[in-house]
Amino acid sequence: VYTWGLDSSAKLGGFTITHGLADVGGGMYNDHSLLMVTNCIFSYNQAYAGPGGGMYNKSASPVVTNCIFYSNSSLPPTSWNYGEGGGMYNDNSSPTVTNCTFAVNDSGMSNINGSSPTITNCIFYYNFHWGEDIINYDTSLPSISYCDLEKGCYPEGRNINEDPQFIDPFSGDLHLRITSPCVD
Repeated sequence: VYTWGLDSSAKLGGFTITHGLADVGGGMYNDHSLLMVTNCIFSYNQAYAGPGGGMYNKSASPVVTNCIFYSNSSLPPTSWNYGEGGGMYNDNSSPTVTNCTFAVNDSGMSNINGSSPTITNCIFYYNFHWGEDIINYDTSLPSISYCDLEKGCYPEGRNINEDPQFIDPFSGDLHLRITSPCVD
């Protein structure tokens, strides 16, 4: 899915975007767009020449709510690119990401060139990048609150680092067990 110049009246909801393959933004590429993306699943998408396996935002600030980013991948980092962002990659972008799950991607989210996403009530777990779940470059500074992050420490936003207790994350069942610290 490719968007360019959409304002906040544009909406994408209830779709599964899967097995997308592109040089960047394997599942979705938002270029200078402000659209709303709700209740979508981004799974098994690949960016084969750069970042943003699930979603790539370039000078875009979409509102992303109740979405799942599962098993997406991007080009590994090299000396000439940042390569991460298997789930989501933000380049000079400030998306609002709420109630989303990033699991089993090659990395969770990467931010570059002053990106400042607002991330609330999200789960970042079982992503395979060796570093943090949310990777920040340059002057990027996300606001992270009420999230469960496996890797990385953001204590100022009442975030936790506890197993979310998915039913079967490696088979794609990301429902939470009743004993999950993420319930309610």
